[in-house]
Order: sequence, then structure tokens, then C-alpha cells
Amino acid sequence: MTTKPPALPSPRAPVEDNRSRNSDHLIDRRASTQVSIPTEIAHIGAIWRSPRDKSTCIQGALKTYNSNPYFDLRLFELDHAGRMRPTSKGITVSPQRLMQLAKLVGDAARTAARLGLIPGSSA
Repeated sequence: MTTKPPALPSPRAPVEDNRSRNSDHLIDRRASTQVSIPTEIAHIGAIWRSPRDKSTCIQGALKTYNSNPYFDLRLFELDHAGRMRPTSKGITVSPQRLMQLAKLVGDAARTAARLGLIPGSSA
């Protein structure tokens, strides 16, 4: 004889609030929650990932999320409809750390040039 697994609570049913053990509060999952969507302040630029691959690019933009500004450097891929869509691959940096990131990228470019890794650059 097989038994049915116990029924799970309805996603709309109130559940216990685990934030306070001595609390009798309930959270109503039906309550609407506002979802923040990142807002673009300024598109900085984009480069193709490689000269031969025109389906993937790296884009940089200044954005805000919950009124907090940040720099977003993200990989974008071409979707089936021909639009560039963001991937989960990327980094976000606060404006306070942006100059440190710029120095890091500049140091990498100068080192690559010195090592002869960048075509056309003089060592």
C-alpha cells in the first residue's frame, strides 16, 4: 500500500515568521512586494568579445538599484530574436571603487603591452 506524501501548504497561505522565535506574527504571502529593477544612468560603451564572435559583447554602464549607484560590466549574448541580452556573467563595482578598477585594468593593459601581448604596441 502506497501513501501520499503530506500536502504542502498553499503558496497563498500565511506562514510562520521565523525572524523572531517569540513572535506570533504571520507573513501573508499574498501581500504584494515591490521588486526593484536596475535603472541605467548612462551607457558607457561596448566591445565585441572577439573580432570573430559577433554574438557576444562586453558592455559597461552606470546603473542604480534601490537608489544605490554602481558600475556594471557585463557579458551580453545575442538571443534568437537578434537582441543583445545580459548574462549572469559580469561584475558590479561601487563608484567609490571605480578608480581602483580603472587602475587595475590600466596596469593589465600596460603589462600586456610590455610583454608584447598586444599587437601593434611597442615594448
